[in-house]
Amino acid sequence: MEGIETEKKDNNESDAKEPKKRKIQGPKQAYLATKPPESQWEPKMEYRCIGKEPGAGLDNIYLISSINHHLSLVNIRIDDRYLDFITRGPEQEGFDPSTQEWWILDVKRSIWFDLFDPGDRAEAMRGLWGVMRWVNRDVGGS
Repeated sequence: MEGIETEKKDNNESDAKEPKKRKIQGPKQAYLATKPPESQWEPKMEYRCIGKEPGAGLDNIYLISSINHHLSLVNIRIDDRYLDFITRGPEQEGFDPSTQEWWILDVKRSIWFDLFDPGDRAEAMRGLWGVMRWVNRDVGGS
């Protein structure tokens, strides 16, 4: 009998020390609890637009895409009015949708270069260094 009483005491003690269960949130509650990330801007760093010529009104975006041993270069040109429309919406002051064709994105993509092929690899590196030269150019003393 003593062994049984000891087991009962152990069971009662383990019930008292059982950890609290966490409340499981549904997807909506998890989404509502999501907070925006803290700023990634470094205060001592100098930031500048590298794809934009001063006063051009167009911004160049370069994307280097790769799958396994293949590489492709993509160039996208975006009008400033398109960026304004995305960030501030059509209700902004001075927004005139009839001015030129600002909503058209100019997208150019190279072929898929095979990095195992020496000719394709050389051409891909020429394109990649061309993008790097463009990004690191001197833009009006900035």
